[in-house]
Parts: sequence; C-alpha cells; structure tokens
Amino acid sequence: MKSMPKSPRYTILAFCFWCIHLLRSVERSTAQTTDPSEAATLHSIFQQWNISATSDWNISGELCSGVALKGIGNVNLGIECLCTFNNGSTCRITRLRVVMQNVTGHIPETIGNLTHLNYLALDGNYLTGSLPSSIGNLRSMQYMSVSTNLLSGGIPKELGNLRNLTNLGLGTNSFSGSLPPQMGNLIILQEFNMDSIGVSGPIPSTFANLVNLERLWAFDNELNGTIPDFTGNWTKLKILKLHGNAFQGPIPSSLSSLASLTDLQIGEITSRSSSLAFIKGMRNLTTLFLGNNSLFGNLPSNKSSSLQNIDLSYNQLSGGLPSWITQGLQLYVQKMHKVCYFHLYFSSDQTIHYISKGEFGCPVELNCNN
Repeated sequence: MKSMPKSPRYTILAFCFWCIHLLRSVERSTAQTTDPSEAATLHSIFQQWNISATSDWNISGELCSGVALKGIGNVNLGIECLCTFNNGSTCRITRLRVVMQNVTGHIPETIGNLTHLNYLALDGNYLTGSLPSSIGNLRSMQYMSVSTNLLSGGIPKELGNLRNLTNLGLGTNSFSGSLPPQMGNLIILQEFNMDSIGVSGPIPSTFANLVNLERLWAFDNELNGTIPDFTGNWTKLKILKLHGNAFQGPIPSSLSSLASLTDLQIGEITSRSSSLAFIKGMRNLTTLFLGNNSLFGNLPSNKSSSLQNIDLSYNQLSGGLPSWITQGLQLYVQKMHKVCYFHLYFSSDQTIHYISKGEFGCPVELNCNN
C-alpha cells in the first residue's frame, strides 16, 4: 500500500518546532552564570562574615543577576558583574561593596581569588586581623577602601602590585610598622587616605613617584624624619594633611610649588625653625593650619583672597598684622599664654590696634583670653 505524501503544512510545522527546540537549546547553553570559583569564594566570605546576598542581585540563587548587572551605585551591600567572558556566558565579579554592615571577623586570604575586582569597599565595619597579602592578586583594582575598621599588623608590601589604583583608603585602623616602599609603584594614585592608622617611620623615598596625588590625608600617625623635599613635586595636590605626626623640621621650601593646594595642614614640628615664606605662592588656599611648627618671621604681606581660615598658634611669629586682615577672616593665634580665636570685625573708625606694640598679638576689639 502506497503511503500518502506529507502535506507542506505539516512540513512547515515540524520545521518550526525544530527551530524552537534548537533556540531553547542554544539559550540554555549560553545562559549567563557566575564563574563557579568566584561564586564559591563570595559565598564562603559572606558565610564567615555572617551576611547574605540580597534578592536584588541574587535572583534564584544566581549571584550575577538583577542590579548586579545594572550597577549597584551606593548600595551598602552588593556586587556588580561583567558578563563578557566565554562568549558572554560567564560573569565575573568586578565590584564588591560591604559598607557599615557591622561585619566582624577577618578579611580572608581567599578574597585574592576575585581577580577581576576593580572596586572594593569594606568601610565602617569591625573587621580585625591583618590585611591579607593576597590582596596583591587584585591587579585590576582601581578603588579600594577598608577605612574605619579594627585592622592590625603591617601593611602588606603586595599593595604595591595594584598599579591601577587611583583611590586607596586605609584610614582609622590599627596597623603597625612602616609604610612599604613598594607602595611607590602606585604611580597613578590620586587619593590616599591613611589618617590614624598607626604607622611609623619616614615617608619612603619611593613615594617620590606618586606625582599624580591630588589628596593625601596622613595625619595622626607616628611618621618621623623630615617631610621630604620631593613633596614639592606633587604639584597636583589639592589637600595635604600631615599634622599630628613626629616630623622634624624644617618644613621644606619646595612646598611653595604646590600652587593647586586648597587645604594645607602641618603641625607639631618643633625640632628646627621654619620660615613661613613657602606659602606665598599658594594662591588657591582656603584653609591653612600650621600650628606648633616653630615658624618664625612675619606674616606675608599678601595672601590668597580665598584663604579665610588660618591657624598659626604656638609659633614664633613677630611683627604686626598685615593689611589683608579683613572682615570675615577666621584666625586662631596663641602666643605667650595669650589665646585669640575670632571672627574679625572692625571698630567704628575702621582701625585695628595691637596689644603688644611691635609683636604679633591680638587686636583689642577681639575676644582674647589671657
């Protein structure tokens, strides 16, 4: 018996079903998934820190999903992923943000397995122990901050491997020892926050390479030696805070090259006297703190019009107040047990008088306490 030929309609339907099946097979084979080793690492770290992934980016157990693919912004607990690996089928974790989550425990060595991280923020927790040397594996890192924790031990020299860093935050921790010379490799670093971290010793000579620095917070440590002359080569600096250390004088005259500074704070340099002349070229200053530096001489005859907050207490300045003392200026001075803190104003005849003739003192119109 002769079989009936298949109709064209049946053939078309069969072809359509076959295409749908093929597309679903391709879709299953190219579904984006988090790299298994990175997923295991993150799960392990979160387990140690007693925190969990949120449903915003851990949809149905897939870490790289939801907002992790769109950008976490300033969400305090989250990740971001890049899914361009293995023809778009594999996602790598590029950003990790765990900020102010009351996390306790250590930063595990396994964090060095997240080698595609370019952003790491662990600020404002209660992390203890040392900063692991495996952090040096994260060579794509551009922004890293572990500020405001309870970290201790030495700063690992492996930080010098992170040559793509532009922002580094170590502030408010309990590290010990000196700054590793290898950190001079961070030649594109722009912001470095290392205030109150417990380090001591001189600023390494290799830091001369950090010519792209724009903001350096290094106050309240035990740094010693002299402030290096090469600091004057950091001509992009806008903020420089070195007070509260154990530096020896004099303050280098090379600082006069830092014409972009808006905020300069240096204090507690008492071993050798320094001239105040280096501030003359700083035309963009708004805040100047130079208390307790054994500064000598007169105040400069001119200053930046933007400079309105000045602290020159506990120095050896002499002479009278210059003509740039005007209304609106915030000036704090202490000399020979005399303390003045005032918002300048003028008497009715627009004159300023002196308490000690020929010496740097307080105008009688101002609130001065002996």
